[in-house]
Amino acid sequence: GGTLRELARRGPPDPLRAMQLAAAVADGLAAAHAEGIVHRDVKGENVMLGRAGAPKLVDFGLAKRVTAPGGGELSGTPDFMAPELFTGGEATPASDVYALGVLTFLLLAGRTPFAATTLGELIYRVANDPVPALDGAGPRTRACLDAMLAKDRAARPADGAAALRMLQDALVKERDFGALLAEAFSGEQHVAWERDGDRFRPDRERDEERYERDEDERDFEREEDEDEEDEDEDDEEDEDE
Repeated sequence: GGTLRELARRGPPDPLRAMQLAAAVADGLAAAHAEGIVHRDVKGENVMLGRAGAPKLVDFGLAKRVTAPGGGELSGTPDFMAPELFTGGEATPASDVYALGVLTFLLLAGRTPFAATTLGELIYRVANDPVPALDGAGPRTRACLDAMLAKDRAARPADGAAALRMLQDALVKERDFGALLAEAFSGEQHVAWERDGDRFRPDRERDEERYERDEDERDFEREEDEDEEDEDEDDEEDEDE
């Protein structure tokens, strides 16, 4: 239960789960956009989690209004608003996709991409700053974020359906090798690896730490076995006497 915002505050879910949640929200947007409906206020608080953890978009069209630095009114939640909305642009499926990009970033990082202390600073950063790098994000995940958070509306996926296809494709390709490694070595505690873009390589330092830890455990077990054998021999000697 709860909302995606509450989930993110408890600590970001693992990247695979975060992308799955984003794809499910994109699916909801795709259905709305197919009916000609623009949500206008996609954010973590407006995505409820069902008992099974499935996300559901709520509060369609209920965007709040805030006052812009120049005195005009803005509709939406500033942290999730696309650049064009700050300059009087029309809310479109592409602006919903931008908000989905912010939500995806929030799920992956536990924060929104353009932190600011004032609305004016936020508007500037949204319009000018690049999307921050994320540790551990694969190249396809990064490409999804860059596309959904593009400054130019025309450079984003056009609607929820296009965003959904992109996220699903990234999910399949990002998961492939990493998931295979995890499954193949699930019982091998001394095997570790790290990701470098599209490449996976052994994490030698972690491998050595795990191997040394396993060796210490095996030495301890051998010492316990030897102690037990010595006790058994002592018992047998006592019985012979």
